[in-house]
Amino acid sequence: MFGGMSFATQNGATQSTPERQRRPEDRTNLLPVTVRLLESANEAAKIGDGELRFHGSETSPNILLLLAQVEAVHAQQKNMAEFTVSDGTGSLRVRFFATDGEAQEKALQSFSTGSWVKLFGQFRSAPTAHFSVSMLRPVKSADEISHHMIEVAHSALKCWQHNGYSGTDPTTPAPKVKPGEPEKTTEPWTPEKPTAEAHMEVDMEAAKMPAETVVPLEGSALRSAVLELMKAKAEEDDVGYSIPEVCSILQKKNKVTSSAVEKMMHDLVDEGELFNSTDDEHFSLLV
Repeated sequence: MFGGMSFATQNGATQSTPERQRRPEDRTNLLPVTVRLLESANEAAKIGDGELRFHGSETSPNILLLLAQVEAVHAQQKNMAEFTVSDGTGSLRVRFFATDGEAQEKALQSFSTGSWVKLFGQFRSAPTAHFSVSMLRPVKSADEISHHMIEVAHSALKCWQHNGYSGTDPTTPAPKVKPGEPEKTTEPWTPEKPTAEAHMEVDMEAAKMPAETVVPLEGSALRSAVLELMKAKAEEDDVGYSIPEVCSILQKKNKVTSSAVEKMMHDLVDEGELFNSTDDEHFSLLV
């Protein structure tokens, strides 16, 4: 049995024993498939005897069921249609010839680009790979799409069981050992702990690196720094800063000397940028 569908033999009787069921002439009546399954089976057929087989079966199914979305319609006439479909696993060309009267001709006109369709037929590799449709039905509900994918997986499981699949998970084979060579054992890798010598090497390398050179703040750079500081202070009050206060603030981020700062402050007084505010020790910005 396969998903509620029986396996028919040449004499039409249902066989009860597994040995009889796995005879070469057994065929699955209907097999739900995806585009990817069809492509894989076609590749296997090219290097085999040319017959399309699925899930370890010795024969090809009578009818394949493919559910997919129409990507593009290349030709659509009264009695034939050629289009491309995709089901998320791949794309495939489809050909449909209406040879059974008005019902099939009506089905030919029931779809367009973007429609989901249910296709019954066979896979053909000549002249090019395509799906030859014998019956077409529009998909009426999104549930049919999910149900089809479940049926594909269920059918694959039933086929493997019918064909003697043991059900064991695939494992990586052990590496081949040449005669005379000891067998290699795989042990979990643990990182090595750093030794004292390694720490000493790192410290020595750090000692070799030149220390960062700090350039003293002077000249135009010092002038700009002092003016910026005094401008900020002028927004707060008119008292300003003393020379030691300016040195203390600038030394937090720069290398400056008190003599350079003192000279710069007096130069700025001479230039008319600063003036003595409360006493001779305090300077403020001349606004």
